Amino acid sequence: MYNILIRAITVVGLIWNTFALNAQESGGIIHGRVLDIDGTPLVGATTSLVREVDTFTISSVATDEYGKYRHANIEAGDYQLIVNHLGNERYISELLRIEAGATMLMTDIEIGESTTILKEVIVVRKEPYITQKIDRTVVNVDALISNAGTNALDVLEKTPGVRVDPNGMINLAGKAGVVVYIDNRPTYMSGEELANYLRSMPASSLQKIEVMQNPPAQYDAAGDAGILNILTKKAPGTGFTAGLDLGLIQHRYTASNNSMNFGYSGNKLRMNGNLGYVVQNGFADVSISRQFFDATGKITSTFDQLSKIRRQGQGMLSMINVDYNLTEKSTMGIVLNGTFARPNRKTPNRNSIYDSGGMLDSTLLSDNLEKGRIGNISFNLNYRRKFDKENHDFIINADYLNFQIDRDQRFNNSGIQNDGLLTFFEQLSGKLESDINIYSINADYRYPLTEDILISTGVKTNFTKTGNTADYFFVKNDEYIPDYDKTNNFRYRENINAAYVNFYADYQRLSIQLGLRIENTIGSGHQLGNVMRPDSSFNRNYTGLFPTLFMLYKLDSLSHNQLRFSYGRRLERPYYQDLNPFLNPVDHYTYNVGNPYLEPSFSNKIELSHIFKNMVTTSIGYSDARNLVSETIEIMDGTYYSRPNNIGRTTVWNASVDVALSPIRWWDLQFRAEMARLHARGDFYMGYLDNIGYNGYIQGMMGFGLGKGWRVQVDGHYQTDITQAQFVYGSKWGVNTGVSKKISDRTSIRFSASDIFYTNINRGIINDLHDAKANYRNVGDTRRFQLTFSFRFGNSGVSKPGNQTNSADEERSRVKL
Repeated sequence: MYNILIRAITVVGLIWNTFALNAQESGGIIHGRVLDIDGTPLVGATTSLVREVDTFTISSVATDEYGKYRHANIEAGDYQLIVNHLGNERYISELLRIEAGATMLMTDIEIGESTTILKEVIVVRKEPYITQKIDRTVVNVDALISNAGTNALDVLEKTPGVRVDPNGMINLAGKAGVVVYIDNRPTYMSGEELANYLRSMPASSLQKIEVMQNPPAQYDAAGDAGILNILTKKAPGTGFTAGLDLGLIQHRYTASNNSMNFGYSGNKLRMNGNLGYVVQNGFADVSISRQFFDATGKITSTFDQLSKIRRQGQGMLSMINVDYNLTEKSTMGIVLNGTFARPNRKTPNRNSIYDSGGMLDSTLLSDNLEKGRIGNISFNLNYRRKFDKENHDFIINADYLNFQIDRDQRFNNSGIQNDGLLTFFEQLSGKLESDINIYSINADYRYPLTEDILISTGVKTNFTKTGNTADYFFVKNDEYIPDYDKTNNFRYRENINAAYVNFYADYQRLSIQLGLRIENTIGSGHQLGNVMRPDSSFNRNYTGLFPTLFMLYKLDSLSHNQLRFSYGRRLERPYYQDLNPFLNPVDHYTYNVGNPYLEPSFSNKIELSHIFKNMVTTSIGYSDARNLVSETIEIMDGTYYSRPNNIGRTTVWNASVDVALSPIRWWDLQFRAEMARLHARGDFYMGYLDNIGYNGYIQGMMGFGLGKGWRVQVDGHYQTDITQAQFVYGSKWGVNTGVSKKISDRTSIRFSASDIFYTNINRGIINDLHDAKANYRNVGDTRRFQLTFSFRFGNSGVSKPGNQTNSADEERSRVKL
């Protein structure tokens, strides 16, 4: 870490020495902000300062991500300020007199949308698909037509730089360990459970995705690969509004995604809400082949497994956010969230065992059924106090979250010889219950030292209490006999205390953000055991420092060329349930196993980017992670065990280019290409693991406006083979398309088709197995057709997401439901 930090400081020093003179200003200064009529900053508006005596433009500056502009070194005289932004009315100021050496702060300039009818073509302000900021990339969900009728997981999979593996694990820029937030609050889930939750969240309720590979200091340090923050739609600024989205999905089966959002805003009261109802009806055909060898490398047996997984169920999501202005400068808010789902999974599978000559030896038929009940309730109470200066405020959040997860499992296994004779029948019944409670409180304070220098600081503490009970029984002649190898009762307690300070300075061309966060973690786990297994326990206590640094330098006054530098140190804590050492059966020959010896992972990341006109971003990056937690596979006596383990060291070099532009008014283009080199090495149960892999990824989108409310879009991706620890994920590609029609200002309809050629199929190879090798293929419901009808009533339009954050930021992401 220290070598990387020293290099980062050196780079900062070089950049500072090179550009410090450019940040110094002389002569007069005129500065201010440009907003739309809703008070949202206008990014990329051109502000021109025109000399009155000869109408000569002496300075032209584009507004930044906060809508700010600044003209410096202005000679004394009379001027007019002119503001232009595509899709908005032009603004021309009154005559401005600037004195020598004086600074003039303009009042906020608010400009409305401009609607110009040209041959029945309506030109209005269109939000870009991708926006680059100093510490994150922002993706506009509605800009992609093929998102219509889908869900949040599908939206993430189409987000540039994001990949989703067959188990629902989300990767960012080729790295695992992503924490998913929703409206600045973590989901507290992972893996398949997070995937199920995101599948139940309609895409129509989403507004933006914030991609943060190096999150700033005010965010929790957890998340080795970074944070994906999903921002949902809110109501407009005045009156009442509501929207209804009905989506029908057809693949092999029929499913639906439906949502309604509503809001009200008065003089003192502001309320937003979302309701979602989802019918899940998916499938996955999974085939796994395992070959076993003797000491000479000769095949001794082959095991082929075919599973026909059916996922069905219903889910409801609800959220209500109420803010009340106690005074002109103080606001009290309450946020209530509820998620209730009934996921069911039925998995009949056929396991064929062949001898060394390839002749069928025996067959195992399994009929596995799981019925789940998931309930999540969260409560947030927040208070915000604004002071006289802009960006001078104090915010406090208190949170309580509860997860109740129950699963009823049944495994029926029948062994059949090759002559058809039944050799055994086994029935296993399981009941799993999890109860997770999280209490958290945090306070944040921001103070602007000057208009261009902002300091923020905050503290946080949270307490987590989890309980997981698993009762398994062999069922024989209606008698339930305890299976003590799998039955367990696991308890875990954790307390995290954190504090941070963040410094932000914005000069004429140079913006810099420095942060430092400290976190202390105290945890204890207790496995209560049973009559066959003794009690066991463990304790953890560790403290970490997490510095962050962001720099953005504008190489020209119009911000056509910008350099962005970022450095951050991150932490990845083990999931709560991964610390439970007992067995969790998937089928007769496959088990998930926890690991109480997991250590936290620490990583350092550095990235340098060039941004051209906010349209083309080229980046190179490097990350170095120690003790990265990764899934590992071990085969013993023909049984397949999936267990999380620490990988000693994992380094990643990556390069990428992002393009988002409109070559012609009616043509939008977005493209991303990335390459990475991943090197994983460390102690492994097979000996020493040392794997190097190279991979590439291409993703793109083209959209065409056809006039009269019609729009067509095509998007797709291609992924090369990816080597990651034991796994080699196979190449895959997919093409999607969509068409939308705006029937009226309040009504629209969209039709989209995903994975048209049915090529987005997950497959791969598992290496480093003891006297064995394995491969798999997973064909799911990736090819689908969606029809979505949207209707808005009340005040049309959607406001920007709120700034209210939540004190329980990281803990939700560590829950495996």
